[in-house]
Amino acid sequence: MTAANLAKDEFFKSFHRLYNESDFAAERLFEQLTLMQKTAVARAASVEFKRHLRDYDIEDRRKIGNAIRQIKTIASAFNLPVSVNDFLKVDSEVVYED
Repeated sequence: MTAANLAKDEFFKSFHRLYNESDFAAERLFEQLTLMQKTAVARAASVEFKRHLRDYDIEDRRKIGNAIRQIKTIASAFNLPVSVNDFLKVDSEVVYED
């Protein structure tokens, strides 16, 4: 790591500490989720809900990381804007091959 990168890293660590945030991006982002979003993530990861990422054990945090990756993949598949009402509409003439 170069001196410039090291200085930049130290700057961001002190910046996060100033705002009482974790040094770690995943923890910072998780803590910014709403209670409802955290509950949905726990459900998707098949783990018992806990309010903070640090409250989960290592295996549950791994499951949460995998669940977030899956959620992101699914969300990116919906690159067109759709509403909840759009999911109520189905085309009965289309035949899907299972």
